[in-house]
Amino acid sequence: MINTFAFLDDFCLQQRHQLKRRFFTLKAIEDSGYNNPLQPPAYSTIQYVSELDRYYMFCSFNTVFSDLKTQSEQCIMSLAESEDGIHYHAAEGTLKNFPPHENVVFAGLGHSIHGPTVLYDPDDPDPARRFKCAGALDEPGRIMAYSPCTVSVSPDGKNWSTADGKYKWSNFWSDSYNALIWNPVLKCYQIFCRALGTDRRICTVTSKDLVHWTEPQLILHPDTMDGPNVEFYAMPVHYYQGIFYGFLWIYQTDEEDTVPYKMAGRMRCELVYSYNGLNWNRTYQPVADHADYEGENYGTFNISLYNTILNREKDLFLTVGSMGRFGHGDGLYCHKDDNHLPPVFEKGAPHNSKRLIFSIKPGRYCGLESIGNSGRLRTKTFFIDKDGVMPTINAACPYGEMRVQLCKSTNEPIPGFTFADCIPFRGNELAWKPLWKNRRIEEVAGKFINMQIELQNACIFGISGSVKPFHGALPLNGYGDVAAAAKEVWGTMDKAPDYDALEVQ
Repeated sequence: MINTFAFLDDFCLQQRHQLKRRFFTLKAIEDSGYNNPLQPPAYSTIQYVSELDRYYMFCSFNTVFSDLKTQSEQCIMSLAESEDGIHYHAAEGTLKNFPPHENVVFAGLGHSIHGPTVLYDPDDPDPARRFKCAGALDEPGRIMAYSPCTVSVSPDGKNWSTADGKYKWSNFWSDSYNALIWNPVLKCYQIFCRALGTDRRICTVTSKDLVHWTEPQLILHPDTMDGPNVEFYAMPVHYYQGIFYGFLWIYQTDEEDTVPYKMAGRMRCELVYSYNGLNWNRTYQPVADHADYEGENYGTFNISLYNTILNREKDLFLTVGSMGRFGHGDGLYCHKDDNHLPPVFEKGAPHNSKRLIFSIKPGRYCGLESIGNSGRLRTKTFFIDKDGVMPTINAACPYGEMRVQLCKSTNEPIPGFTFADCIPFRGNELAWKPLWKNRRIEEVAGKFINMQIELQNACIFGISGSVKPFHGALPLNGYGDVAAAAKEVWGTMDKAPDYDALEVQ
């Protein structure tokens, strides 16, 4: 497994000098996404379907809009497709009973599915389950709070089956973006959801087989840094090289709202991260910037970021999201008196928001930037798998340089791998392999080392490879998989660990 020593925190470091942590935000791509004039943008999922060499976007939209205390909303799912992952057009639908919509592919049990997300799962041995959709089957006439949540399945993303509720993961309505992923650390399916309808906190359920699910477990709850009247609306999650990244929707509600479940407010997104998908760290940093008050004002009040994928070329994260020109719940409330202007937007009008594609280079949500002439860091000790992927560095220094030195666990530089022997790097690479004049990094495979890095006018985002953290008595499989890797490293657990055998001579 590939692990990454990222710099969202300092735990992987034993020294940091003249390096400042900097966070970076997603950038919206102009004229991107899928914006159907008949379908108001809502929860969406993008997937790269490798067997078709094509991108799919699964788009939830309202067919019925809610009215406070009188009418619950109803949603169905359409399909758009793309050759480049950025510009989408309507695909051919399979459900023809929703005119004028021609690209509808799923409507739950026939009328509505709430909060659907789609996972493309080519490794599932059952071809009928190649695509999986997590959502709430909130049919009209049902008691909404008791709407069951299930995983529906499809062989092609177009023809869906609820599988007679076989894959039910909750008996209660989760009226949120129900983010379904495969968790490679826990080796299970995982859904980020709500425990109950309008309980806006982040919970999760897991399953090894889609049939047997855990009870909802609370993983994120507002804290004192959030202030009053803040709720957590949803949290899409994606995994990349040992780290789970989450986009936590921070819902700031109206403190004077008379509706108990708070329908008036605005949304922003914060970057959070985890090493195992269960225990999460807050950054309190935005992952996308709100628009100013110039231009069309898309994203001034509301930004909702959905799922993220690695593009076909594996050099860019693509995220689908929507940017609204209005607050959450606009159009649901009556004014307190008659002295008001008429609304600018009709409730639910598709042109009120845009569904766009956002992008950032992989692993570059956060980095350490050098200050002055020399920024330096030293990692904690780690073990390099003998037959794995050698460590590479995600860094940008187009107008500066970076040098790397390998050291023994005692911090003593290894001859031939010193700064003086290093071939300095200048450029912008996601996976730069350190070079020295007369030695190669493969020579230290199967050993434990620490790495010193020197930067000038540069930013480093992470160190990735088949590496095992070794800051304790025994090496670990990873920061998230905390099982001791003693047998993998020494081949036996019958003898005391031979640390000297792992030291570079």
